[in-house]
Amino acid sequence: MKVLDKVIRQFKYNQEDPNSLANNYISSLHKDSKNRLWIATKDGMNMLDLNQSLEKPQFLSFKYIFQDTLQNWPGGIQMRAIEKSIQQEQEKEKVHIKEIFKKNMCLVIVVGIIVAIFQQLVGINSVMFYAPMIFEQTGIGTDASFLQAILVGLVNLVFTVLAMFIIDRLGRKPMLIYGMIGMGISMLLLTYGFKTASYTLDNTALEQLPSAIQTSKIAPVIGQTFDNDLDFKAALAQHLGTETAKQYEANLVTAAAAMDTSLILIGILLFVSFYAVSIGPVMWVLFSELFPNRIRGLAISFVGLVNLTFAFLVQLVFPWQLSNFGNALTFLLYAIFAVIGLLFIIAKVPETKGKSLEELEAKLVNYTNG
Repeated sequence: MKVLDKVIRQFKYNQEDPNSLANNYISSLHKDSKNRLWIATKDGMNMLDLNQSLEKPQFLSFKYIFQDTLQNWPGGIQMRAIEKSIQQEQEKEKVHIKEIFKKNMCLVIVVGIIVAIFQQLVGINSVMFYAPMIFEQTGIGTDASFLQAILVGLVNLVFTVLAMFIIDRLGRKPMLIYGMIGMGISMLLLTYGFKTASYTLDNTALEQLPSAIQTSKIAPVIGQTFDNDLDFKAALAQHLGTETAKQYEANLVTAAAAMDTSLILIGILLFVSFYAVSIGPVMWVLFSELFPNRIRGLAISFVGLVNLTFAFLVQLVFPWQLSNFGNALTFLLYAIFAVIGLLFIIAKVPETKGKSLEELEAKLVNYTNG
């Protein structure tokens, strides 16, 4: 509206003499429900019936003045670029899926796909959906695990709202960079926390176990200290049987685990906060500005599908990772993915803050190769 007001204040309109530009300044325009254009000037209201006056001298004069003002006004270049973009949008035919795979779209599509993939590869859905399971691995118990999982959701909400307020101040790319750094550090904290954990079933731990567990079967394990969760679970499966060990795994881990639970909680909360204030919401803002107008809807749908596919895969393999890689290595992998994503963002992702859609399209889309 500020741009329109600047243009309007330069318009001059005289209904009696359409060729004169030296009478009234227009202060505002209003189109009513009957398709009439009301023009407020210093001398009162003037009206053009758009149903009947489109070819009359008064309207043609107004149109000429509008176009002439845009050509001479400093902001007119950008206005004409926007007008051209809108015209192309109105004239475009239905976009086929193959359009987004053309050579000239290669850069923006590759950037979009890789950002969408790394948004999931950092492990956010594993943390969000399996938070109670992760906290159970620390030995704090089932009830406390669910309470801490609720805290994770609240942190996610608060920092997502914070991102809404700072995204236009800091810019998209800086927020992505700081977020990936923070998530990488958070995952390294989790790796360290689980790597330094130990698991011992002593007499005190045995008292916490359900009566259904036959302690005589795990007698060889009692008193032994295991340096990682994989060896501990393997010993339990060997003496109790795979099904029984799996059924009571949470109880056994809770009773035997010795680790810095505060460090694990801090690591997870930091990870969720950095995600929620960066790549979580910022990715979608970036996509709305990154893709050209002509293919934006289709391109966002495509990279969104890629994003959801990897979200499904990450959630699917997370329990398998814990069972086969262990807690420490699983979170180390997520930290490595965060570092790789950080390097890609620094090298390839453009800053879109303060740039028009037309400027970004001219920079990122290579029409000479299309």
